[in-house]
Amino acid sequence: MAECQMRVHDYSRSFIDMALLMHYYCSTGKAIQQIDNLLKQFDSKYKKLFQKKFRSKFDNHALCTLRNFMYNCRLSYKAKHSYSTNELQKDIDEIEALQGATLVCNFYPYKKAIEYLISVIQQNVEQRNLKFDYDSNIELLEFYLKKFDSNIEWCESHKFYPIQLPFNECIVEVDNYKLILPSTATRPIDYKKLREAQISFHNSLEFFRTSQIYLKDKKDIQDVKEEIKNIEKRYLEIGGILIGIVTFLLSTINIFTDKEASLPYMFQSILGMGLILGLFACLIIIVIENYWNTPTNKTRVTFCSIIAGVYLLIAAVFAFQPYIQNHNIGDSKSTNQISSDSIKISQDTIQQLSHR
Repeated sequence: MAECQMRVHDYSRSFIDMALLMHYYCSTGKAIQQIDNLLKQFDSKYKKLFQKKFRSKFDNHALCTLRNFMYNCRLSYKAKHSYSTNELQKDIDEIEALQGATLVCNFYPYKKAIEYLISVIQQNVEQRNLKFDYDSNIELLEFYLKKFDSNIEWCESHKFYPIQLPFNECIVEVDNYKLILPSTATRPIDYKKLREAQISFHNSLEFFRTSQIYLKDKKDIQDVKEEIKNIEKRYLEIGGILIGIVTFLLSTINIFTDKEASLPYMFQSILGMGLILGLFACLIIIVIENYWNTPTNKTRVTFCSIIAGVYLLIAAVFAFQPYIQNHNIGDSKSTNQISSDSIKISQDTIQQLSHR
């Protein structure tokens, strides 16, 4: 493999060297940059030779099969590493365009796409993940499976070789005899094994459809439970507020029926009961449900906290107001008492002086 790498880097490479090196990079987990660089080198050589220096249909078809092989290897590598369904669709679209240009309907990319989708869907089914988009993934799996079925028929009817080399690389010497092999890099396709994989793929698709119905029913039941839970919480909030209002109204009856109660006293009493009612409502909003999950709920909690703070401030002002008034009245009485005592002392002094 080291010699193969040296030939590729020295631009003395053959197509078999590039194919083997691509297989080596993908199977040993090399960096994706190495794979992309090798693919660029191949595309550059392909554009120089296809239907230009290569005139025979045999050689041009060989270039087409090799180009499909290089892109299929890249797809296989990416599917084994960090990958997503969107990336898969993008790569498959690129390969489909390539197959249309090269007139090669290889089944291999669809096989890799199906295997990737089955592993992803299977993992989410086992985890009972209700947030996973089963509809689109199963639909995509079914679409690729149809493509896979039709391309198998095409490959079998055309006696397709995954890698066909140009004519000058197909010549092999055996006992001083020159033999022509269409491909020295791959063996013929085992269609029996491929049909078994095809049946397995269809069975997996049917299993996922059945699982999808079950998971959809489970999700609907969970949504109904969540809706009922939210309704119960809503009723509890409304009931708590109504209880607070009734308590507030019952508590204010005695205030309005008391004939000796002054207007400021009645106002302070009502404000105090309003404070209790407001705090009760705020506590219901904060405690009944975890409102810290979304910015909207955080705003509600902040708003209720501000209301509670304002009520506490008002209550504090009115709570300390009687003390301040009593303190001021006491100071006023002391001042008046001192003034009257001083006047009385002055009068007594004047009387004593007049008697003398």
